[in-house]
Amino acid sequence: MFRWILYTFILVMFISFAVSAQGKENDRPTSSSKSSITTGILNGHKYVDLGLPSGTKWATCNVGTDKFDYYGNLFVWGNPAAVTDDSWSKRPSYYEQSSFGGLKEYDPATAIWGVSWQTPTKDDFIELINNCVFTWTDEYDGGVWAYSKRNGQKIYFPASNYLIINELN
Repeated sequence: MFRWILYTFILVMFISFAVSAQGKENDRPTSSSKSSITTGILNGHKYVDLGLPSGTKWATCNVGTDKFDYYGNLFVWGNPAAVTDDSWSKRPSYYEQSSFGGLKEYDPATAIWGVSWQTPTKDDFIELINNCVFTWTDEYDGGVWAYSKRNGQKIYFPASNYLIINELN
């Protein structure tokens, strides 16, 4: 049960790509000593290698920001354009599809950062959950640090929107 709650929490935080950071940039505390240690750069975007069995590398920030503790942009599922005031109701006809990972026409990470990037899939999150230890923090307006059990590297997931799910498939 805990694993599914954690999975839901991480999934909502990361995939929702929340609208914007609370407050002005200079109002938020940022500490480079606590941020993820960049282990590489791909298409101009930093990533961290958590030593996962699949070899998946995780971005050190969300699409729409270059700061580890900012939410980035908000996207409607399956639409690579950032949400504007009136676009919430404009869901594409393929809304029910379960994964768009790596498809440029549907995946914001691929469309905006390039074909080497994709939005994490359910399997990516399961692998992350199985290979990391998660710690909540109230710093940076709240979020979760994921510490790799394999190599000690870490990434930060800023808390953002919420979603109530009655059943996970």
